[in-house]
Amino acid sequence: MDKNLANAYSEVLDILDYIEPQYKAKIPKDMLDMFKSECNKDYLNILLKDETDRLEKNYSEEALSIIAYLNLKYWCETKKEKKYYRDMYLKNNK
Repeated sequence: MDKNLANAYSEVLDILDYIEPQYKAKIPKDMLDMFKSECNKDYLNILLKDETDRLEKNYSEEALSIIAYLNLKYWCETKKEKKYYRDMYLKNNK
C-alpha cells in the first residue's frame, strides 16, 4: 500500500476520534475496519499521543478528501445540504 494513503487513513482515524459517536456510527463498519487495517499504525500512535489541538494539526489533503467524502456520503442528511458541501468542495482547489 502507498505510504501516503496509509498515513491518510491514520489521520482519518485521528479525526474520527474527535467527532460525535452518532456520526462515526453512520460510517459502515467494513470501511472503518479497512481504515484500521490499512493505516500506518506507527503514525496513528503518534497522532493519538499528540496533544496539539485538532484545529491546529496539519492533516494531509488525502485525509481531508476522505473526510469530505464521508461527509457527503454519510453525514449530509438532505439534498440541499449535499449540494451546499459539493459546491463548496468543488470551489476548493485543494
